[in-house]
Amino acid sequence: MNRLVSAWGGLTPPVRGLIKRAAVLVGLYAIAGLAGLRQYTTFLSGTSADTTLQPDTVMRLGLLYLLLYFSFILLVPILLIAAALLAGNTAWQARRSKPARSAARPAGEV
Repeated sequence: MNRLVSAWGGLTPPVRGLIKRAAVLVGLYAIAGLAGLRQYTTFLSGTSADTTLQPDTVMRLGLLYLLLYFSFILLVPILLIAAALLAGNTAWQARRSKPARSAARPAGEV
C-alpha cells in the first residue's frame, strides 16, 4: 500500500502528482486505442464488431474503452488545469511571503 501511495504522488496531490495522473490516463487511453478497443463500443447500438467473442466480453471491452475515453476527455483537462492553478498559487504564496527589502540604510552608513 505504501508503494502505491508513493507511486501516485502521496496522499496530497502536488503538482507533479496531478501531472503524473494525467499522463497515466493519457497513456492508458493511447494503449486502448492502439489495441483496437474502440471497435467494441458498437455494443451501444446493439451490434457486435467481433462475432468470435462472447457478447459479455465485447461489452466489457467496450465499457473499458468508454471509461478510458471519458477519463481522457473529462479528467485529464481538469487535472492539468488544477496542476497549473496549484503551481500558480504556490508561486504566488512564495512571492508574497518573501520579506520586502527596505531602502533604508544601516545606522552606521552615511
